[in-house]
Amino acid sequence: HGNQDSGEEPAYLSEAARLLIDFNPGVLSTIAVAFREKMLQNEAKRLESANYGLEFPVTFTGKETVDVIVELTKMDDRRHALAIARSLEQQLLFFGGGTALYDSNNDQYFFTEAVLAYIPGRTEFPSVPVGVFPYSTPCYTYDCQPGGAPCYSYLCPNRQNIEGVLGRQSSDVSTVSSQEKVWANSVPASVVAAASKQERNRQEAIFEVIHTEHNYVRDLELLEEIFITPLRTRDIVDPERRETLIEDIFLNFQEILELNRRLLKDLRTRQEQQPLVESIGDVLLAHVTGFEEAYKRYVPRITLSEYSYKKEEASNPEFAQFLKDCTRHPEARRLNLRHFIGQPYQRIPRYPLLLNEVVKRTDEGVPDREIVQEVIRACTELGKRVDACMPEGARQLRLWTIQDKIIWKSGEVRHDLKLSEKSRKLHFECVCKRRSNFDVQMIELRLFLFDQVLLMTKEKRDKLGDKDGVVYQVSKNPIPLELVHVWPDDGRAISALNVREAVPGKKLSNSTKSTTSGHRYSTHTAPHEPRLYQVGFQDSKYSAPVTIEHRGRRGGIYTLYMTAADRDQFLEQIETAQARRQEAVSGSKLFNATVITHYNATPPIPSSNLVHNPMDGRRSTCSAPYLNVLDGKRRVVIGTEEGVYVGMEDDPYSFRLAVREPNVSQVSVLEAYHILLVLSGKVLKAFNLSCLDPNSEKSLQIAHHLGKSVQYFTAGVCAGKTLVITMKKKNAGESHFSAYEPVENAVLGGHHRVGFSLSFGKSSKSEWFKLYKEFYVGTDSSQLLMLAKMVCVVCPKGFEILMLDNLDDTRVFPSKKDPSYAFLDVRTGSAPISMFKINADEFLMCYSDFAFTMTKKGQLAKKDLIEWEGRPESFAMAYPYILAFENGLIEIRHIETGALEQIILGNNIRRLYSNVDLNGNTVIQLLRADPNNGENRQIVKLVKAPPSKTIIEPVKYQPKNAYVPRPKNHNVSPVPSHLMAPALQPVLSISSSDPAVLASHTHSGTAPYHSAPPPIPQRPSPRLSHQQIFPSYPVHPYSPSTQAYPKVLIPLESEETNGTAPPQQQQQHQGGHTISWSSGGYP
Repeated sequence: HGNQDSGEEPAYLSEAARLLIDFNPGVLSTIAVAFREKMLQNEAKRLESANYGLEFPVTFTGKETVDVIVELTKMDDRRHALAIARSLEQQLLFFGGGTALYDSNNDQYFFTEAVLAYIPGRTEFPSVPVGVFPYSTPCYTYDCQPGGAPCYSYLCPNRQNIEGVLGRQSSDVSTVSSQEKVWANSVPASVVAAASKQERNRQEAIFEVIHTEHNYVRDLELLEEIFITPLRTRDIVDPERRETLIEDIFLNFQEILELNRRLLKDLRTRQEQQPLVESIGDVLLAHVTGFEEAYKRYVPRITLSEYSYKKEEASNPEFAQFLKDCTRHPEARRLNLRHFIGQPYQRIPRYPLLLNEVVKRTDEGVPDREIVQEVIRACTELGKRVDACMPEGARQLRLWTIQDKIIWKSGEVRHDLKLSEKSRKLHFECVCKRRSNFDVQMIELRLFLFDQVLLMTKEKRDKLGDKDGVVYQVSKNPIPLELVHVWPDDGRAISALNVREAVPGKKLSNSTKSTTSGHRYSTHTAPHEPRLYQVGFQDSKYSAPVTIEHRGRRGGIYTLYMTAADRDQFLEQIETAQARRQEAVSGSKLFNATVITHYNATPPIPSSNLVHNPMDGRRSTCSAPYLNVLDGKRRVVIGTEEGVYVGMEDDPYSFRLAVREPNVSQVSVLEAYHILLVLSGKVLKAFNLSCLDPNSEKSLQIAHHLGKSVQYFTAGVCAGKTLVITMKKKNAGESHFSAYEPVENAVLGGHHRVGFSLSFGKSSKSEWFKLYKEFYVGTDSSQLLMLAKMVCVVCPKGFEILMLDNLDDTRVFPSKKDPSYAFLDVRTGSAPISMFKINADEFLMCYSDFAFTMTKKGQLAKKDLIEWEGRPESFAMAYPYILAFENGLIEIRHIETGALEQIILGNNIRRLYSNVDLNGNTVIQLLRADPNNGENRQIVKLVKAPPSKTIIEPVKYQPKNAYVPRPKNHNVSPVPSHLMAPALQPVLSISSSDPAVLASHTHSGTAPYHSAPPPIPQRPSPRLSHQQIFPSYPVHPYSPSTQAYPKVLIPLESEETNGTAPPQQQQQHQGGHTISWSSGGYP
C-alpha cells in the first residue's frame, strides 16, 4: 500500500502484522487485516465463543464491529465506521447477522474459514477486501497533518467536512439502506402518523423479530434447496453412503425447519390481523417451549457436521467443487455451507436480544410485556441447557479426530476401532511415560480409554501436512476392556483394601468385580518386575506408576508412569468403563451359559459326613448329549478318569457313575443305532446305550471292542453313511485310519453276544460294525473331520482332503504354491486346528493364531485374517459366529467380518462337545472353573441368546454332514415324533411367500399338539426295522434354491379323529393362502 509513513503503528498489532503492513485507516485492505488481528487478540471474546464448544475463535456483534473500526480509524463518527463495516461484510471478511449489518447487539458475526487460516508473515491474506475511503486516508503531502492547516489540494482529507462526505454515501451503502425493510414501510402512512413515538418504536422491534425469523427460516430453506436437493440428485457422492453423509452433515435440520416454519406462520398470522400488533409473547411462548429436544440434538453436533463435510471436501474433488458452486448461487449471498449450518446455533441466543428491545419499548402494565419477559427467560434457560450438551459434541468430535489420526506400524494388523459409531465414548486420555525395553530412556505415550478398548499410542509429527501436525501411532495391541487388568503399583497385584490405602478414595478396577463371565481377579498376581525401581526415575511429574495387564496371546504386562492426578482419574474411569461395558454386553450377549452340573475338583474326605457329588475329584475330559427314547428327556454322558457318568441335562444332582472305565478321553452316542462309544485307555469300546439306565441288566455293561491303540476317533455322516473312523499311529509319522459302518438294528435286534467283538486287530466281524474302508496319511494328525463326501485330516502341514470313494485323490489345503498364502511361511508357529464349511463355496480355516476364509477351489477368499486375542485350542461354529476356546477365555467373533462380538472369561476352560442337534441348534458343552469358587468345576452348556424379535429368514449355512434343522419356532414334543405311527402325524403345510402368514400359523407352545399328547409308547420291539424306529429326518425347508418363503411344518393331532385316524387331505383358502392337510408323516 505504499511506503507513506502513516504515523505510529497500533500497539495491538503483532510483530508479524507490523512487518506485513503499513496501517492506513482509509484503505480497506489494511483495515481488514487490523480488524481481524484486533478481534482474535480479544481474550474475552475467545472465552465467550469457547463456552459454546464450537470452532469459532470469536463471535462479535454489529455494535462491537463498529466500536473496533472507530478505534482503528480514530474517527468518532459511527456512521463512517458503519459504512466501513458493511463494506467488509459484503466482501466476506466475516458473515452472519441479517440482511445488513447494524450498529446494534442484535446480530452475531463470525470470520470465514479462509480468514481464520491466515497467518501473518507466513501466508497470503485470502480474498482481501479492497476499497478506499478517501475522507479517512492520510494526505499524501508529507507535511500535511490532521489538525493543522490543509494543503493546497481541494480534495485534501484534512480539508473535507465529514458531514458533507457522509451525505454523499457510496452507491453500495445507499442501495443497501434503500432495501432495508422497516415496519413503517409495511403499513399505511396513516397508521404510522396516528401512532405515538413509543408505539412506533415498539412496532419496529416486533417487526424486527418477525423479519429476522423470516430470514432465519429462509436460510434453512436455502440449505435444502441449494445444498441437499442437488446432493441427492446429482452423482457427487457414492450412492451407498450418500444418505449417511447427508445425515452427518445436515443433522436434524429438517426438524428445526418445521418447528420454525410453524412459528413464522403463526407470527405472520398475528401480524396480518391488524396493523398494530398488540402481542407476540403468547405465540412465541407456545412454540419456544417445544424447541428444546430438536435444538439439543442439532447444536452440539454442528462441529461434527463441519468435520464431516471438510473431510469429504478434502477427499472428494467433485464435492469440493460442488460447495464452491453453491457459494456462487445468487441466493447464497456468497456465503458458504458453514454459515447456513451454523444458523440454529445463533438463533437461540438472538431471541433474548431481540425481545429485550420489545420489552424496553413496551409500557408497564401491558399484558404482553410480562409474557415476553417469560419468553426471554425460557430462551435463556434453553440456551443454557443446549450449552450443557456442548461437551458431548466436543467429545464425539475428539473421537472422530482420533480415529483419523491413528496410524499403524507397517506390517501390523489394522484393527477397526469403530470410533465413529454414535455409541462410542472416550472416557479418558492422558500423556504418560514408559521405560524403553533397555531401560535407556523414558518413552512418552498417549493413552486413550474408550468404552470398548484401551489404546496406547506414540505421538508423531504428521508427514502428510495435517494442520495440527500430530498423528497417533499405535504402540501396543489394542486391549479389549474385558481383557484389561490394572493396579496402581510397580508390578504386583494387590487387593481392593490395599488399593484404597494406596490411592485414597479410589477402587481398583477388576480386583473384586466380576467380568463378563463372573471371573474375579482378587487372587491373581502379576509377575513382579524388580527392575522398575532399580533404575532411578527422577521425573517428579510422572511419578505415579500403574501396571496394565493385557490377557491373551497378544498381551503382556506394561508399567506406565502418570501424574498422581491422572492415575487417580484413570483408575476411576477404567472401573466405570468396565462396569458400563459389562452392563452393555450383558444386555446383548450372543451366548448364555447354563450349568448342567457342578462338582468339587478335589476328592472328598472319606470321614466327612457331608453329601458329595459322585463326580467330586474326577477330571472331566469329554461329554455328549442324547435323547432318552423312554421319557423324551435330554441326558448328558460325561467321560472322566474313573468312567462314564450320566445325568439329566436339567438336573445337576442326577449324575451318577454308569460305566466304570479308566481314563476315558472320548465319548459319542449313535442315537440311531442305540450305541455308546467310549475311548478308554486308547481302547475304543461300544456299549448298548441301555447300559446307561440305572436298572439295566449287567450283561449290557459288557463292551464290544472296536480297536486298540486308538489315538482318537470321529463319528458322523459322510458320503451318505454313518461312520466311525479310528486313528492309530504306525511307524514314524504315519496315521492309519479304519472306517467302520454300524449295522442297522444290530443292538435293538437282540444280537448282543457276550464277549463277541472285533478286537485288537482281529479279522472277525462284529455284528454291531462292519469295516468300510482303511487308509492312511504319511504324517501325524490331530483330528479327522467329516464333510459331505470327503474327510479332512488335520495335520501339521495343513488340511489333507481325501475322497472315500477314491482314496488316490488326495489334496492338501492351503497350497504352499499359492502366493496368496505366503503368510503361512512367515507364521510357522501357528498350527492348523479345524475347518468349517460356512456356505456352498467357502470354508473357514482355523489356526491357533488366526483364521481365514478359503474357497472350495483352495483360493484365499478374503485378504483380511481373523486374529485371535488368545491362542485357542479348539473351536465351535454357530453360524454366523465362530467360538474359539482356550484355558482362560472364549472369544466369539463374526465369521463374515471377523469382529470380536463377545468375550467370556474364566479359568480351566475346555470344550467338551459341539455339534448340531435334531432341531438345527448348535449344542456346545464345556468345562470351566466355577467363577465364584475356584475349587469347583462346572459342566456348562452354551446356548445362543434369544433374539430381541423373531425374524423368519433363510438359513445361510446348512452343514451337509449334520442333521438338518427344523424352524426355530418348531418346538420338540416331549414324546419323540419318530415313535408315533404315521397315522398319528397329520402335517399342516402352509404355502405362502408372506412372512406374516407364516408367523401367524407357527405354533409357539411347549408342545406341538392341539390336545393332550398321546401316552408314551412301550419300548420298541426288536422286530421293528431301523427305519421304523428312527426314520430319516425331513429335509430342511429353508433350501437355498427356494425363492419364496419356505413351508413351515407343524405336527398336529387331529381333533376330528382324536388321534385314531387321520383326516383326508383337504385344502382351505384363507386370505389368498392355501392351507393343506396331509395324513402322512414328515415328507
